[in-house]
Amino acid sequence: MGKITLYSLLLTFFLILVLWFSPIFYLKSIDITSKPLFVELNDCQRSLDTLVGKHLLAIYFLNLINKQLHYFPEIKSFSIVFDSINALQVSLTERHPWISSIIDGKTVFIDEEGYLLTYNQTSNKVLDHDIFIIKGFLKNDLSQTTLSSLMLKQLQDYVAVFECYLPNHNLFLEHVHDELWQLILDDSIVVLLGDLANLENKFERVNYFLTQLSPQDYNNLDYIDSRIDNKLLVKYEHK
Repeated sequence: MGKITLYSLLLTFFLILVLWFSPIFYLKSIDITSKPLFVELNDCQRSLDTLVGKHLLAIYFLNLINKQLHYFPEIKSFSIVFDSINALQVSLTERHPWISSIIDGKTVFIDEEGYLLTYNQTSNKVLDHDIFIIKGFLKNDLSQTTLSSLMLKQLQDYVAVFECYLPNHNLFLEHVHDELWQLILDDSIVVLLGDLANLENKFERVNYFLTQLSPQDYNNLDYIDSRIDNKLLVKYEHK
């Protein structure tokens, strides 16, 4: 019995040595197979390439791939498959754009968790759906990679109201200055909102007014001022 135990220990030790020192168990290559829209592919690939030459067990147990991809906040998740015994392929799942904004002259997308996303320079993809556009964030609304938690909560409330009352319209919310915001409806009609307080009350009035308009009157609308309690001021422009 003692000899069997000794032989088992020696065999286990030998197998561990084979696993650890055999070159086939060291990572030979790791390649990204997806074509990201927001992640800078070359930077991400270079980050993963630093793992080449490391033992697969160390990569697995120390979670090294996850640690490398953590530096790219645009990535929501990823999957790994073996291309061969020591070659890996990584597929990236990016965060999904929720709203877009114009910041320092560049178009930036924001996901529902508040992460900032920008197009990478080598991507030729385009978004396949309309995105609610917001312009005029202040510097204290943003960090390097995310919106502030307060602004994110406000945006969630704003978008919920807009989608409830104006679900079939193109919407562009603009922070003009100080506490003055305006909504550009269908690329042409300005809705003056003031400080965005009592949005539901304002949009109940705006929505009721819009549903009463004929198509011709709607096309001739110039702006709607909703800043006065329980009233709307409307200007038409003959087009």
